[in-house]
Amino acid sequence: MAMKTLKAGPAKDLRRLTAELAREWRNPGEGEPIIIPEETDRGYRRWYVIWTEWEGVGGDDRGTVIMDAYRTLASVEDIMKVTYAVGLTPAEAGHMGIEYE
Repeated sequence: MAMKTLKAGPAKDLRRLTAELAREWRNPGEGEPIIIPEETDRGYRRWYVIWTEWEGVGGDDRGTVIMDAYRTLASVEDIMKVTYAVGLTPAEAGHMGIEYE
């Protein structure tokens, strides 16, 4: 059996994505990224960020970008209430049944 090396896709500039997401969070506009908060009954929060830019970015990196962007505008108390931060492409969101207006 031959051993092969997995080729990574083109690396995205995570700092650029973080800055763009933070900018959108501060001044929401039309289109993407789409930021969806979900409050739990215990006062915790989940964040879903739907964005075509996630294409080629791994799940761990997506979560890191979301939390790094959120850290630029939220208090430590608010940051500690986040239990889940997931980035999805529009297609991935559709497959998961996530609907938004």
